[in-house]
Amino acid sequence: MALEFASWISIEFKLYIIKEFQRLKDDENNRLKLNWDLQRTLAKVNYHIHTDAIKENLIPAEITKQ
Repeated sequence: MALEFASWISIEFKLYIIKEFQRLKDDENNRLKLNWDLQRTLAKVNYHIHTDAIKENLIPAEITKQ
C-alpha cells in the first residue's frame, strides 16, 4: 500500500523506495549469513567430538544375540 502511495507521489520516489528496501534486505541477509556460517563452522568442528562420545559411551563393545 505504501509503495502505491509512493508511485502516486512520484515514479522516481517509488523507484527510490524499492531500491532502498532491496539494499536494506541485502544488508540484513549479509549479517544473518555471517551468523549462519559461524553456526555451521561450530557444528563442523564438534562433529567428531560428538560421534566419538557416542561410540565410547552409548554403543556397547560387544553385541550379543540377545
